[in-house]
Amino acid sequence: MKFYRTLLAAVLLLCMLLPLASCASEPKEKEKTEETKETATVEETVEEEEAPAIEESSMPMNEYKLGDVKDSIKLLGERSGYNKDGELIAEWSGSGFEMNVEIGEEGSDLRIGFRCNYSARWKVFVDGEQFGERFATGNGNKKMIVARGIPAGEHTVALVKDTQPATSRNNYNSVVSVAFNGEFLEAPAEKDLYLEFVGDGYLVGFGALGKGSSSTASAIVDETSVTAALPYLTAQAMDADYSIVAHSQIGFVTKAGSYQMPALYDNRYAYRELDTRYKPDRKPDAIIVHLGMDDSLENLPMGEYIVKAKNFTIDLRDYYKDQTIPVIWVYNTLYHTVRAGEIEALMQYMGGADANVYALKLAYGANGSGSTETDRYPSAEDHQKSVDILVPYLKELLGK
Repeated sequence: MKFYRTLLAAVLLLCMLLPLASCASEPKEKEKTEETKETATVEETVEEEEAPAIEESSMPMNEYKLGDVKDSIKLLGERSGYNKDGELIAEWSGSGFEMNVEIGEEGSDLRIGFRCNYSARWKVFVDGEQFGERFATGNGNKKMIVARGIPAGEHTVALVKDTQPATSRNNYNSVVSVAFNGEFLEAPAEKDLYLEFVGDGYLVGFGALGKGSSSTASAIVDETSVTAALPYLTAQAMDADYSIVAHSQIGFVTKAGSYQMPALYDNRYAYRELDTRYKPDRKPDAIIVHLGMDDSLENLPMGEYIVKAKNFTIDLRDYYKDQTIPVIWVYNTLYHTVRAGEIEALMQYMGGADANVYALKLAYGANGSGSTETDRYPSAEDHQKSVDILVPYLKELLGK
């Protein structure tokens, strides 16, 4: 009780002081993306092939450039799009595409053409179930057999990027072509429900596939899986389209690459094509935010966190020109108490349910990858426990 009395007193004090500091949203200054060591390494070591290396199939294959079959496929992730050459820009976690196809009587392999200068992990899903093993693209131009033996008949086939964006402005991850034995059917329809997820490594499943306490930094990256994380699993459970705008080790004041989240959010294609701003053509039914866990209390004390979280909530809604969109700030996933008080205070300060701003305590878990036993990330099982809290909460909130 003493904690809550102290918290309420802090909130009352903030109510008197914050209007002076936050009567308008903080201006978001775009920082120039710096040339990093990572950028230099990419430029020096990666040479794009003149022609893609092709992995052949024993089955007949019809090959299509993605830009030529736009009307027959559905892009995954609301920020996905094509470049001037008709390539699918696949930077944000969960990017990819989905198609309805009729596979020929011989069955079919699935071959995907990639153009990448950093390695990402991907999964193929057939009729909603993972088909084959997760695979990595590596660097360069290549056409890879990513699934073998898809049976004859009508199927919904999806390709999903399972890892997060690279943080250099010169990095790129593109899907160029698709080949299979069969024909396109009508493209999958847009879902009735659309959810946006914004935040840090928790939302990309950072370390979710790990099970140990002695993982190296590179191992944790390899053990990251967005399809094992809260946003993707929640969207699947609610039959919703999704957007995942997130990166590990990012915050309000903590940078991933050259960006803090409020500035990165404005980039349609993450760290790539920085002159392309995010201009939404669809409004989310709810925005779920997990942010601030990577900002130390020293660099971002309680009062400043509440100011920034309040202004960020306003800014998110401004993109959609609707200040009534439900915004749910979630916590308790990596730490029991870090930012818990601030998020509860934020909800009260902004008006709570009357303002469609909510605070939701999810399931704590630290059973995934970690450098030490006391510094581990949530596992896939930990994420599922939070999904089991969030899904019924959203259904009740949205009347679904």
